Amino acid sequence: KSAFALALSPMLWAQHKPDRFDSWSAGIVMLQLCLPPLRAPRGLNLFKVEYERCDYDIDAWRASCRWISKRDTAVLDANDGAGWSLLQALLRPRTIMVGDDGSVSFVSKAGFSRISAQEALRHSFMRPAAQHERSLKRAASSTSSASSVDDGSYSEDGSGSVTASGGS
Repeated sequence: KSAFALALSPMLWAQHKPDRFDSWSAGIVMLQLCLPPLRAPRGLNLFKVEYERCDYDIDAWRASCRWISKRDTAVLDANDGAGWSLLQALLRPRTIMVGDDGSVSFVSKAGFSRISAQEALRHSFMRPAAQHERSLKRAASSTSSASSVDDGSYSEDGSGSVTASGGS
């Protein structure tokens, strides 16, 4: 690569926010995980056509879709539809605009930009998983504390070696 291309790469990377491409992909994978009919190529292609026809509005697609059962949407419906809300944020379309000066920008006609992976992890749909992870960490922490108290017959000497403490 030329020195100019190497210098320009970080600026282009930052300007075009490639993590938003990953967000789109994460939204599609989330759809496939939650909605079994979208796991087959035919279902995914049908979704693509219908979603485009609904102007990339997940709520409009959901209202018009007759081939996804209510049972299939249970995970997305939970927590007041938090899964649908996250999908809408992940699957927002972006239009590429090229300026007269050659600059490139991404524009969302809805006025909202696609969320990043970091923003997705803070979404309400992810809260139960985050709470579960925190409780597991607390449990692991209390287990390691409890094991150090134990009955006093063994102790760690700081070097990682375990020694028996005196019993008669």
